[in-house]
Amino acid sequence: MIFFTDEKYQNDTAWIEYEKYIRSIWKDLPYDLRMIHEGMLPEELFDKAKSVSLHDARITNYYFDKKLSVLSVVLNTDYEGNLRKAFFEYYGAKIIQDVSPNRKGLGLDDYHSDIMCHELTKDEEDNFQHAIIFCSGEEFILRFSCFKMKYEDI
Repeated sequence: MIFFTDEKYQNDTAWIEYEKYIRSIWKDLPYDLRMIHEGMLPEELFDKAKSVSLHDARITNYYFDKKLSVLSVVLNTDYEGNLRKAFFEYYGAKIIQDVSPNRKGLGLDDYHSDIMCHELTKDEEDNFQHAIIFCSGEEFILRFSCFKMKYEDI
C-alpha cells in the first residue's frame, strides 16, 4: 500500500492523499474502475451512478487464467444492507503479490477474509495497479491494463 499505511492512518493523511491522487488521474480511469470507490471518495465524483463498495467485501470465487493473463474475481459486497454480487475481470493481469487461498474464496466464514481497504495507482505505461488489504493483514497486489465490472443485486 502506498496511501493506506499505518503511519498515514495515524497522522490522518491516508484519505486526503488518496483522494488527491485519485482526482489527479480520475479522467484516465475507465468508468468501471471509478465505480469501485464507494465509501472511499466523495459522492460528487460518482455523478449519481451506482457504485460498489469493497469495504468488508469477501471474494467468493477467484480464477486466474495465466495463459490469457485474465483474472476473474467474484465478490460479495454490501449495498444498503443487501447483497450485491460484483464480478471483476482484470485483463493483462500480472499478480505482483499474492495472498493465501483463504482470502480467495476458501475462507468465507473467516472474518480475516474481509477486505479492509484498497487503492488504485497508474504507472507511466498506462497500466493500473490494484492493492487490496484484508483483515488478516495480507496484501494482494495486481498489475493490469484493462478492467471490466458488472454487478447483480440479490
